[in-house]
Amino acid sequence: MRFGRAFVKWWKKWWVMAEFGWVNMWWLSRRSVFIFCTRFWMLWYLNNPVIKLVFIIWILCVLCKTVFWPYVNYYIVLKDCSARDAVIKSMSLAASNIVLTIRWLLKQALIRLRFFLNAWVILCIPIIIMVWAVHLDIISNSIIEITAWILVWIALLVFVYLEAIFKAFDYTYRYNIFLEAEKRNNQK
Repeated sequence: MRFGRAFVKWWKKWWVMAEFGWVNMWWLSRRSVFIFCTRFWMLWYLNNPVIKLVFIIWILCVLCKTVFWPYVNYYIVLKDCSARDAVIKSMSLAASNIVLTIRWLLKQALIRLRFFLNAWVILCIPIIIMVWAVHLDIISNSIIEITAWILVWIALLVFVYLEAIFKAFDYTYRYNIFLEAEKRNNQK
């Protein structure tokens, strides 16, 4: 029943969340910075000082967004705030509890690093089998091909499962930090 109430609450707030999504556009995500930096580095454009300056400013904007906007979704959904008010309250809460917020961000970064290392190990197994099959010239063997496909699909399912666990833990942990920061603010 909890899921049903949460879904109904989310459904009522979808427009405000979409509004925040437009404010928090794709270009303010860490993934987009990584992709664009990698592309420019591969194209050898990252040596230009103007492009370096633009990337530094962009990375600073993403860092500020990451540090000061972590509680916006909770204000929108739990406190019935508009997107603008939620951003302002999140910035205020994060600034007044900066040590707690940064400690959470560092723990989250370590958890993500462990997740990606585990995913890399899981995804390397089929790749290693394929490399061995190519070197041993048994790639045309149907048993090897079926085994490789099975391992790829199992790895994909495990990766999706790990991602779901990671997201659930991430949102639960962030919610607990939000509650702790709110409690600290109310005590002041």
